[in-house]
Amino acid sequence: MASCPMSKQHNDPNAPLLAARCPVSHGNDAFNPLNNVPLNLSQSPNSNQTRVLSIKREVSTIPRALSTDEANDPLDPRSSSNWVYPSPQQFFNALTRKGYRMPEDQMGTMVQLHNFLNEEAWREVLEWENRWNPNSTSAPQLAQINGKPRELTYKARGLQWANWTMPSRFPYVQTALD
Repeated sequence: MASCPMSKQHNDPNAPLLAARCPVSHGNDAFNPLNNVPLNLSQSPNSNQTRVLSIKREVSTIPRALSTDEANDPLDPRSSSNWVYPSPQQFFNALTRKGYRMPEDQMGTMVQLHNFLNEEAWREVLEWENRWNPNSTSAPQLAQINGKPRELTYKARGLQWANWTMPSRFPYVQTALD
């Protein structure tokens, strides 16, 4: 029997400080197949939370590629024409569920940074599409989100290697996004 791939132990110095629970539900919870986020994502305060966090969500400028069924069902929460960002409360709950300990007073800033980075990445996608496909008659749409927080990009690998070989020239500074 195969085990959950999310339950693997990592010998990573950037690993969560708390014991992480598997973020993937193995029950009958309803998940959005496009981003693996529960459809009933909790806006309730966490049990170890000391502050009230905003439950306001922002609609992104990133258009969603909808299937015919989603587009025709006004009661389906996935039927929005643009992706919707998580609220600070949802962001905090997700980080806690994954075993991270984050300062509650910085959740608003973290969500703003998350949203900004996504919008800038989408702007780069649009520039790329315009450069390499200038005669396209349809605007690009994002069909699926698939985060890989434990996989390093080529740039990150290169900087990590540079830090190991020349630490005085490439100091490593850990950020909240590492």
